[in-house]
Amino acid sequence: MKFKAIIILTFLLSISSFIIAQNLIGLHANEIKTIMPKLRPKFHIDNTTVEAKSIKFIDQGGDNTLIFFIDDKGICKYQKFMMEVNYAKNTVDTLTKNYKYIDKLTWIDKRNNTDYLIQMQNNEYYFTVVYSLKDE
Repeated sequence: MKFKAIIILTFLLSISSFIIAQNLIGLHANEIKTIMPKLRPKFHIDNTTVEAKSIKFIDQGGDNTLIFFIDDKGICKYQKFMMEVNYAKNTVDTLTKNYKYIDKLTWIDKRNNTDYLIQMQNNEYYFTVVYSLKDE
């Protein structure tokens, strides 16, 4: 029983660290493709978005997805992480612990003199965490 609890805790911590550590806004698409396998080896690129201006990564189970949205110059403008709803509470707790909470499931991430907006959107079976540059 202890082993199962350790596995669950490890998984939840890895999901939490994924949420708070992977702000790749401003990087070129080629950099993202190079970096992601090193940052998240359990996620792999999903080439179903070939025509879209995005890069999609999914976890081994196919339940969690990270999409980087790319502009015409190949630069990441914002990103979305979609996860199963059972990780929502842990995600809120992690975001609140690590970032400044504003209101309505919205946080500010201050990095390198830049403000990023983190917004969480809930749905019935999954939720989405969106990272974007904060509008001035």
